[in-house]
Amino acid sequence: MQWAKQKQSGFTIIELLIVVVVIAILAAITIVAYNGIQDRAMNSSRISAAQSSYKLMMMYYAENGRYPELPDHPVTSSLRAACIGENWPQMQGQPVCWNVYTDNGELNNSTFLEVDSVNQALLRYGSLPQYPQAPVATVIHQSTGRPMELNALVLVERRETASPNANFPEGFSIAYILKGPVDRVDCGLSNAMKTAFTGGGLESATRCVIPLPSPVAS
Repeated sequence: MQWAKQKQSGFTIIELLIVVVVIAILAAITIVAYNGIQDRAMNSSRISAAQSSYKLMMMYYAENGRYPELPDHPVTSSLRAACIGENWPQMQGQPVCWNVYTDNGELNNSTFLEVDSVNQALLRYGSLPQYPQAPVATVIHQSTGRPMELNALVLVERRETASPNANFPEGFSIAYILKGPVDRVDCGLSNAMKTAFTGGGLESATRCVIPLPSPVAS
């Protein structure tokens, strides 16, 4: 008696390839969605920290008629500035924020320092904001071609100079950086101005600046 041939069952190579492609597409969509949610959450934390800093600064200003004393910038004479908050990364033995060269840690005209006296002055009016320490983005500096990490929450005083600075208004302001292109990012505070960081085809970021009232003349 001749046995009937059993029909073989299973997936063909084409069917397996289709399954693999579909899984890869779904995984890519999931990763993009997760990264978007994570970026928005981090930006919300940065906006909250900026808002807290603004409130602390306004309480300090209301009582003193001025802002905390700021040190001269290590490179740029027209700016005085200090990072708001604590535990910023160390560069050349100093805690720094804002734009920092990543290749050798060199301080440059876009680097600001954490100043303990400024933090202590603000602590009288409440807790210091918890600003995410991970860099918002890394961009290539347009002039030097070197990579810079972008991340900061900083009190800035820009003095009057012959060369206007489009990044900061004259006088005092609070500046912070959010992840994402300027046309898609909301600074989260109604009085905040924003300008773009771009460079080298890397991640883009947005600079947000909140102008502060002019100090009372003494």
